[in-house]
Amino acid sequence: MWKLSKVLAVIPAREGSRGITNKNERIINGKSLVEWAISVAKELDVIDKTVVTTNSVSIGNKSVVAGADVIVRPSYLSQGETGSSVNTWHHAWHEIEKREFESYNISVLLEPTSPNRLPVDIIRAMEALELHETAAAVTSSRHYDPVKIMQHLVDNRIQTIFSPDMIERLYNGFTKNCFLNPNGACYASTKEGVYLNKRLFHDCFPVYIDRPLANIDETFDLEYAEWLMSR
Repeated sequence: MWKLSKVLAVIPAREGSRGITNKNERIINGKSLVEWAISVAKELDVIDKTVVTTNSVSIGNKSVVAGADVIVRPSYLSQGETGSSVNTWHHAWHEIEKREFESYNISVLLEPTSPNRLPVDIIRAMEALELHETAAAVTSSRHYDPVKIMQHLVDNRIQTIFSPDMIERLYNGFTKNCFLNPNGACYASTKEGVYLNKRLFHDCFPVYIDRPLANIDETFDLEYAEWLMSR
């Protein structure tokens, strides 16, 4: 039963950003994005340890003040494909267990770029691991229909990317509007998923969130998140 498991929260927060300068340290409603992720994890008694994995001294120091432990993120996990969320999560999970001689049966990944997550989002993701006997669970939002994507051609015309046959194969076994996108509020994994196999989407259950969520990539997203959180 997941409530009896040792649970580790991992917050990935590397220095810099491709879109927004020092994105993870940007302030929304009085807290940085990293601090929002830490604070929601600390609200949950079922989370035994909250760890920020970062290559930034500034983020590390502020994370400790906010109540989190810190794992130094190695340089090879700070760029490119090797720096993916799953690889970073896997590294932090292993490092904290080695450092503390503790074993965590379940871990959740909380991306700072989704600041308006609620504690219940994390609980629902962890519950899904047991209820659906799955190695992982991911909070998700309904996404646009990919078959409607158009391509802008060089002769200033547009056309669909998918042929009718491809569309039929894409929908085979599915219903329209069934497409979804991970929204970053919470990724949850048993040891079999990320810790042992570095796999997240191999055996993964979607946990739908119907309310609007911000996923911060651009400056406008910061304003949108602040508006959502002040409603």
